Amino acid sequence: MIIRPIIMAAAMAWALGVLGPSLDGITLDDHSDEVEQAKNIEDAQRAAQVRKRFEDAAQHLCGPQSSWREISNGVIECKARRGLPSTTLTFKE
Repeated sequence: MIIRPIIMAAAMAWALGVLGPSLDGITLDDHSDEVEQAKNIEDAQRAAQVRKRFEDAAQHLCGPQSSWREISNGVIECKARRGLPSTTLTFKE
């Protein structure tokens, strides 16, 4: 009864001794794809937060009831009502 587990353990040790060097290049705990995916998700969330802050700041500068549009990167145009001239604002970082 006790001989069978000893033989199995010896066979596993021999197999690891023989196959072990060939497994050196293989890592079972390689999570590089998951880490890269998590980094991409964090970058996308950060970009969305920056965009939301930009839009909130633009709305605050133009006024709560005014509309606005982005002319170019960091430049907005506040649209006034009743034919008043529009205002152009430039954001600086």
